[in-house]
Amino acid sequence: MMVLYDSMKRAKSLEGKDLAAAIAETKDFKGVTGNITIDKDHNAQKGVVIVKIKDANPVFEAAVDPTAAMTKGSK
Repeated sequence: MMVLYDSMKRAKSLEGKDLAAAIAETKDFKGVTGNITIDKDHNAQKGVVIVKIKDANPVFEAAVDPTAAMTKGSK
């Protein structure tokens, strides 16, 4: 929601094409759960943390950085 709000402030107008362009230009938006960048395919690129529940307690399982995964996949 905050990416949309930020994009609305940056867009030339609130018409669909202008708003879509502003969203697509989002880079390193500082959100509550980390930085968000919109890629060339208009997908959000953002790290995630995977937590599993073991014996009713949350346990860290892994962290995934999409930029690192993309770099590995392109080699």
